[in-house]
Amino acid sequence: HVMGRRVFEPLNWDIRQWPWRPRVTHVYLPEQVAADVRTRLGTAEHLAYLEEVGVVRVHEVVDGESVEVGEVRVTPFRLAVPFVYAFLVEWGGVRVLIAPDELAGWSPPASLDGLDLAILPMGICELDPLTGERRIAADHPLLEAEMRFPDTVEVVRALNPKRAILSHIEEEDDLGFDALEELADRYRREGVPITCAHDTMRISV
Repeated sequence: HVMGRRVFEPLNWDIRQWPWRPRVTHVYLPEQVAADVRTRLGTAEHLAYLEEVGVVRVHEVVDGESVEVGEVRVTPFRLAVPFVYAFLVEWGGVRVLIAPDELAGWSPPASLDGLDLAILPMGICELDPLTGERRIAADHPLLEAEMRFPDTVEVVRALNPKRAILSHIEEEDDLGFDALEELADRYRREGVPITCAHDTMRISV
């Protein structure tokens, strides 16, 4: 509801209480995201309202900076698509990369080699990854802008993580749990340590 921002009100604000003493959630926006929310979908206005009533505090994270919450450091950084960020999360010597979407055109830097965990979008299955059957027309314009599954596998190889979880799995690819398990197992046998995300998944690092 309202791009997920509505959750801060019921989470932090009991309107039956008087005087009001809402809890505050700190919201961190990477530099380009902060610029985008000022021009899209009324996001800035809604966040300003939530700040006014005291349930959030918004912080802009300038490119190159990190956010520290307790012992956890989060560093957002831009990918090849200029408005897209990935996040390096570090604590106690553990390093986790979270890239929610849009890996197209991105080559991992050497500094990310050997992560404990990489969470990446699976990419489009132009071909059925188990049978090789074509699923999307070779001249489809979507393929010009979106990452393909085999390219994602190459990103995993380049990152050389201990584990990689592939998420953002499209319903249109028609790959159920068993098919995704079979797919991941094939790559694990080749030394590519991937697992496919699923509902209710819990991750230990």
